[in-house]
Amino acid sequence: EFVVPKVAAGEYVLRTAPHGESILRETGKTLVIPPGGEETTEFTIVRGGDVKISVTGPDGKVLENVELIVTGEDETEPRTFRMAVASGTIRDVAPGKARFRVAKDGYATAESEVTVVKDQVVTASVRMEKKR
Repeated sequence: EFVVPKVAAGEYVLRTAPHGESILRETGKTLVIPPGGEETTEFTIVRGGDVKISVTGPDGKVLENVELIVTGEDETEPRTFRMAVASGTIRDVAPGKARFRVAKDGYATAESEVTVVKDQVVTASVRMEKKR
């Protein structure tokens, strides 16, 4: 149970995330607090799966400075990540199909899709080719 005292009237969005991590999936819930009132809500945190991703160039080496756009099955809008080194893990992706689109100057846009499973790690590899 969390209690936040002395909150002014207005509309607020509560979001949940493990400490120090970015979450792909939207976990927000909107609360409207009336003047002089209070609001109570409940929500359940459901863990997704993790995607270990690697973006390589034509030579097989991991690329740097890429833009990764991820769209999950239940997402209303894609999430964009800018990755200094295009190898790592995106945590807590909603279960189901996840689509990855990768862009980098001088390279053709590349796409990949994986099926994310709750509490499991899946691997996504994207190979980019230089623009002609």
